[in-house]
Amino acid sequence: MRMKTGTVSIHSGRLLTSADAFDVCIYGRGGHGSALQTCIDPIGIGATIITRLQTIVSREVILGEMAVVSCGSIQAGHAANIIPDQLDLKFCVQAYDPKVRERVLSTFERIIEAECQAAGVVEKPLNKSTLSAPATINDKATVEGSPKYLWTIL
Repeated sequence: MRMKTGTVSIHSGRLLTSADAFDVCIYGRGGHGSALQTCIDPIGIGATIITRLQTIVSREVILGEMAVVSCGSIQAGHAANIIPDQLDLKFCVQAYDPKVRERVLSTFERIIEAECQAAGVVEKPLNKSTLSAPATINDKATVEGSPKYLWTIL
């Protein structure tokens, strides 16, 4: 933001989106790559989940509203020919409107559960919230009654 160094500035309206972060663990059944029929591949499930989650904004959010669903980390396995037992994912969900946020979060959870069920996982996925913060939307009347720069940092 462009402003004088050492000052704190405010403006009315939308400033920061909500932020929700999740650690998701998909439990499969590991095994050798030559016997895939005995495995439940968490990497394949994770790939499907990531792809499917990318449709939330275009299919669940009203045009003109803002939301973001992103996968920032995917970790599983150590060898090219071994299917791992689990896959760890890290996701972030952002929105301005509380109703949009709730809809996206609900759909996010539903998709993870459904994709795991469709793949026949034995253990339900872990979906752990690691961060949850509401959007910052500043009140217009309060901001208009304040000076442009509220404080100077000494």
